[in-house]
Amino acid sequence: MDNAIHTFGAFVLPIVTNFIVLFYSSVAYRRSKRTVFAVWIAASVLSLVSILALYGLRNSKSSVEQHGLWLFWSLDYIVAAIIGTYGIILLMRHVLSQTTIKPHA
Repeated sequence: MDNAIHTFGAFVLPIVTNFIVLFYSSVAYRRSKRTVFAVWIAASVLSLVSILALYGLRNSKSSVEQHGLWLFWSLDYIVAAIIGTYGIILLMRHVLSQTTIKPHA
């Protein structure tokens, strides 16, 4: 049971959610050409690479290989999180600029 929960939480759910974000970000980027969607595409791709590294880490037998994959996974996760957060900030700034009531001159 623990292995099933770990597999779902570490692999299945992140893969599904990243593909959903990748799909909608790609469609939105093609329609709007906004930087925020290109940033989310990059973050999703990095997250998918990170999941593959985590899967490799799970099946690794060598401690040197485990250390390398763990370091790669950690750095990739950090970069993907920073890029994803930057994308959220860009989207919030855009939405706020469109919805903020501007005083009449």
